[in-house]
Amino acid sequence: MSWREFYTTLYPDGYFSEFKKSMKIGVPMTFAVFCQLIIQPLAILFGGHMGMIALGTLGLANSIISVLCNTMYLGLTCACDTLFSQVGGSNNKVYLGILVQRSIVAFSLVAFIVYGINLNMATFLITMGQDPGISVLVGHYLVWFMPAVPCFYMLKVTRNYTILYGETKSYFASGIAGVILALIFNYVFVDVLEFGLMGSASAQNIAFIVSTLGYILYVVRLDFHRKFFPVWNWRLFEKWGEFFELAIAGVFMTSLELWAFEISVFLAGLLGTVDLGAQSIVFNLDMMLYALPAGLSIACAIRTGQCLGAGRPTEARSACYVSISCIFLTTLIPTTLYATLRHELPKLFTNDKEVIALAAELLPFVAFYNVFMNLSIVMRGVLRGIGKQRVGSVVITISYYVLALPIGSCLMFLTPLGTKGLWISFCCALVLNSTIYTIYLTRYVDWVELAGMAQKRANHGRADETTGLINAETTKATVVIDGASDSVETKSKAQEWLDAEMPRDLKIKSAFYMGIPILFFIVCIIIKLTCSYDEEAILGALRTFIQNRKDGFNSTTVSPQNATLIE
Repeated sequence: MSWREFYTTLYPDGYFSEFKKSMKIGVPMTFAVFCQLIIQPLAILFGGHMGMIALGTLGLANSIISVLCNTMYLGLTCACDTLFSQVGGSNNKVYLGILVQRSIVAFSLVAFIVYGINLNMATFLITMGQDPGISVLVGHYLVWFMPAVPCFYMLKVTRNYTILYGETKSYFASGIAGVILALIFNYVFVDVLEFGLMGSASAQNIAFIVSTLGYILYVVRLDFHRKFFPVWNWRLFEKWGEFFELAIAGVFMTSLELWAFEISVFLAGLLGTVDLGAQSIVFNLDMMLYALPAGLSIACAIRTGQCLGAGRPTEARSACYVSISCIFLTTLIPTTLYATLRHELPKLFTNDKEVIALAAELLPFVAFYNVFMNLSIVMRGVLRGIGKQRVGSVVITISYYVLALPIGSCLMFLTPLGTKGLWISFCCALVLNSTIYTIYLTRYVDWVELAGMAQKRANHGRADETTGLINAETTKATVVIDGASDSVETKSKAQEWLDAEMPRDLKIKSAFYMGIPILFFIVCIIIKLTCSYDEEAILGALRTFIQNRKDGFNSTTVSPQNATLIE
């Protein structure tokens, strides 16, 4: 086979044609994801100057928010990456609207579980041996933050819906608006009005809620929403098994990697404060640049799923290969920064010379790791587009929890390598991770079979697969009876599908779906009301301690028994 034939086989419509389509989605998504990622660090940046207690509270609270809200909903919405793109590609717009409704209701029910956990987080932390004062303040912060929880899934669901219609600029604009609002209200509430931790949580609430509501209201006004989005219908309670199979696998695929890094920070802390500081710095530097491959990964998932849903397997494969070939765009910036500024970047976080020196030694490993991490993230976008999240979760489990963490821990504690040993194991894990993905996508993926599965999934609810459910409008037809003509309303096949009566067994299932999370939330409220620790005594002890030490903390922002943190 000649090079020209090989090129034509890989890119039947030409490389740059698909490149433009992917970049049209990927570039705005990259900037939007970056904007959303820095809202929480801004809270730590503004609130950290209140003192070590406030800094510790903000760090722990925002880590919990990242795990329970950001990372979890990022994983759950992997189901939307698969289903929205494939159904949207098939042009089954009515069923796409039902999927949006299903996502909103399902994720709203998950929010009740998040609320219940947040209410009792202080009790959980105290039980786990965390400082009581920090635990109580973290619990307060999470309760204050609860109004913003729906924003994490509403943004992502709406984004995946609008991207299918080529609308990406509004999502980017909402990200910029969120950052601007976070800057303004953190400054006003924390620095000017000195509302303390409550002000920090309120600033995040306003940033997330206002930017999300603005984005949703803009989308509601768009023509495609008014034309194709059906009235809320009982059909949203169908096929929850398929939906959550993709969603839960997506949670594992997305969260397991982040949890491995959280474990690495804990392990570094066992070596001492220098290793802990250096590991925290390189971890935060790496996470700040996560948006670069994340935007391309979103574009890859959407384009691959769209092509499969439209019955174009060759074009889907082309979209996959184009996205992977663009990996150099996402690795150029971080590798250049890590290589040329490895002695300067750590100074943004600390003045400690030992920490700076160790972080500078770690950054070359991080640069190497970043190349394969970006490749892995983009290929996980392909897996989301084709509905193979389970493959991604299995590979990450093996590479991190069977290999990287056990081997890295041995290198860390049993050899002179220290933290560098852990990063060496992470690099090896990512090389293995990326290699398995590459082999799977190039050798074992049957694109024709996947296209058939996608179209079968997208055809759900089609009364006539030839005509398809394109619209749910009621039309008028003229009939002639005994020589006289009359106009009568006729329902489309889509409308007949929507108007069908809800089966009795589905009524029972839907009641069960909604009842369990709400019951869990009620139980959590009861546990909160009967908690065994004396919250007022803990906070009172801290206020007294801080006043005696004259550390200048606002008594409404800090918590008790933290002498070890301050000393």
